[in-house]
Amino acid sequence: MTPGEIRRLAPAVLVAMVASGCGGGANTDSNNPPPPLTRSGQVVIDGPIRNALVCLDLNNNGFCDPGEPASARTGADGSYSLSFDGRLPGVAVASLIAPMVPGSLNAASTTVDMAHPTTASTTQAYVLRQVPGKGGQISPLTTLLVAGMAAGMTEAQARFNAALQLAVSEAKLDNYQDDPAFDVQRVQDNARTMAKEVAAALEKGVALEVGDQLAAKPASLPDLRHLNFNDASNHFHREWQGQAVTVGTNGSRQFDRRFGRSGGTPLTHDQLYGLAYLTTAGWVLCDDTVPIQSTVGVPHRSNYCLGGEHSMALRTDSNIADRPMKEVVAGVVASGSALFGFPSGTSALGEIRFPAGSTLRKGHALRLTQSWFINNAYNVNAEALPQDTATRLEQVVAALPAAAVDLRDGAGTLALSPLSNGRQLRLAFAGSGTAVQYYECEPGGAHSGNMCNTAGTGHYVIDTVNGSRVMRFTGHGATGQSQEWAWAEVKASGQFNTVTPTGDWIYQVRRYLPGLADNLDTNSHRINPTAWQAMKVQLGL
Repeated sequence: MTPGEIRRLAPAVLVAMVASGCGGGANTDSNNPPPPLTRSGQVVIDGPIRNALVCLDLNNNGFCDPGEPASARTGADGSYSLSFDGRLPGVAVASLIAPMVPGSLNAASTTVDMAHPTTASTTQAYVLRQVPGKGGQISPLTTLLVAGMAAGMTEAQARFNAALQLAVSEAKLDNYQDDPAFDVQRVQDNARTMAKEVAAALEKGVALEVGDQLAAKPASLPDLRHLNFNDASNHFHREWQGQAVTVGTNGSRQFDRRFGRSGGTPLTHDQLYGLAYLTTAGWVLCDDTVPIQSTVGVPHRSNYCLGGEHSMALRTDSNIADRPMKEVVAGVVASGSALFGFPSGTSALGEIRFPAGSTLRKGHALRLTQSWFINNAYNVNAEALPQDTATRLEQVVAALPAAAVDLRDGAGTLALSPLSNGRQLRLAFAGSGTAVQYYECEPGGAHSGNMCNTAGTGHYVIDTVNGSRVMRFTGHGATGQSQEWAWAEVKASGQFNTVTPTGDWIYQVRRYLPGLADNLDTNSHRINPTAWQAMKVQLGL
C-alpha cells in the first residue's frame, strides 16, 4: 500500500474505532465502571464486638453519617464487610470506624464485647478506627496507630513507636486475638491487656498519644509523688526527677528522690529507702541510684527497680492554677489518694494559690508483674529473723517445731500475714515432710491467756526464683490481704546493690496476688513541677 493510500484510509479507520468504543474512555466509565472496593475484618476489644456498625468515615467526623458506606451490624464473631465505589471523594484518606455505643443489652445499637456478654462494651461512647486505606481488625491498638498518624507520623513510624510504647510486637498491633483470654484472676502482660488499657483510655475520654520513643529527652524538674508534712522539721516527700537521655535511648529515665527530716535532723539514706525487689539481677534496693524506665505517650509503660515492677498507666491533667493550695490538698485527701498527708493540718499553706501552669495529674495504673519484695530491708528487727536463728530455710524449719509452740503467748511460731479480722496468721512446722500447722494469734507482744488458736494445717513449698530460695505456704484460709506472704533467703552474694546488712539473712517477703483487683490503682495523683516548686517554697522545704 502506497503512502497516499494509507493517508486516504486513516480517517475511515478512526471513525470505525470510535464507533466500536476502542479507546473511548468516557464510554468505558459509563458502561463498564470499575468493580467496587470491599473491606472486611473483625471489630475487637477483649473479644469480638457484637452490634458494631462499621463505616467509611469520608468526612472524618467520627460518625457514620447517612450516605457513607457502611456494613451491617456485626454478629457474635465481630465480623464486618462493606463495599463502596473507589471514586468517592475523600476515599483515599478515609478510615474505617466502629463507634462503641453504651446502653441496654436489649438495644440493637448497644455494642457488646463477647468476652463479657452480659454488659455493654462501654459506659461512654467512643470510636475505634483503622488506618486509612485498610480493612482487617479494628481495635484499640489500630486506633492508637491512627492517633500517631494524625499527629504527623507515617504509618511505619507510628507502628514502630506504638510497639515500643506498649512492649508488643508490631504484628500484634494488627491482631492479638491469639493471646490468652483476659482473666480477672490473673493479670497477663500481653497485647490483649494493652488493648484493654487503651480502650479504658478511650472510654475515659483520654486523648491517645504515640510518643517518639527514641528521640532525645531533656532533663526535667521533679514532680511530687508523695508528701507527708507536719512542719518544716518533720516531713517526708518523694519526687521523680527526669534525666536527660540521648537520641536512640528507648523512652525516658527518672530517679526516685526522697527527702525528709525528723526533729529537724535530715533522714538518712537507710531511713528513706528500704524497698527491695527480687529481679533477674538479684535483690535490688530501689533507691535513688536505680533508674525508672518509662515509655512515652498515652498510655505508657514503666519499669521500676530494674524489672521489679512493670506497670502500665494513663494519666490526665487538670488545671489547678489560681486555686488555693489548701482546697486542692483537701480534695485529693478526701479522694483517698496517697499523694498528701498533713497530720497537723494544712495551716502552713495559708491562703496561697497555685501559680499559672500548675496541674494536678490523676492516674490509672495497672501492675503487670508480681515480683517478691522486702518491704523495708533496713528494718531487720521487723522484717528478718536473727542471724543466729537461721540463715537458711532448713534452719527455720528445725528451729520452729509445732510440738514446742506455746499457745498462751505464740512463742515458737513464725509470722506469715495479717488477717482481715485484725489477728495474725502464724505457723510452725509439723515435723512430717513439708507439713505446717497454722495459728490465728493476737497481734503484738505476749498476752496472758489464750493468745493463739490452731487454724488448720498445710504445707510449705521452696521455690528458687532468680537465684534466691523462697518458702511459700499453702492450705491456709484467705487472709483478706492483696499480697501473698513468704520467707526467703537473701544472700550477700545475690544482691545487685547493698540491700541487707552484712552476711546472709532470712527475710519476710511478699508479692501482690495476680488478680486484677489486687493490681489496679485508679486513684493515684501527682502535681507537676510548677505546682510542686510553689508548694515547697510555701512549706519552707
